[in-house]
Amino acid sequence: MRVSSSSVSTHLLTDDRVLDNLAGLYEKQEKHQQAESLAQHVLLLQEQMLGTDHPMTQKAQKRYTALVERNDELKKQEEDT
Repeated sequence: MRVSSSSVSTHLLTDDRVLDNLAGLYEKQEKHQQAESLAQHVLLLQEQMLGTDHPMTQKAQKRYTALVERNDELKKQEEDT
């Protein structure tokens, strides 16, 4: 049996979407470190599969950056209290 590369790519992108959604769920559950880690994983996978200029990769970069910034803010707030 032969599996096309486009079929594999489609499955990997679907997996990335699932992981991205899970990162969003973690964020809503205030599991910030888990969300950041998963978002970074998604970003790295998409950079490898799609390249840095692809819109999906850029969206993943924005989500990851927002999570990092949010986590930094939370850490600073904890230190100030």
